Amino acid sequence: MVEVREWGERGEILPDLQRKFSTYLTYALDGQLREDYPAMTGKPIRFELRTDFAPTAREQQFMDMVTRDYLAPEGITFRWQLLGKG
Repeated sequence: MVEVREWGERGEILPDLQRKFSTYLTYALDGQLREDYPAMTGKPIRFELRTDFAPTAREQQFMDMVTRDYLAPEGITFRWQLLGKG
């Protein structure tokens, strides 16, 4: 996932992040990832968010919850990486 916009102070783009996570998780768990890339079957899955701006506490709390409640139970890891100068 890539996010180049500033996060904002009121969570303006948090719904976009939620949709991205939902889309990626559905893709991985519904078998589409395995169907599109059969050679990756059985390999670990890692979600990454590359962003120009560090997430605010609101986004970090959301990412922690998604990782704990949805990704980790499926063996999916997550990390974010700061790319920009923000």
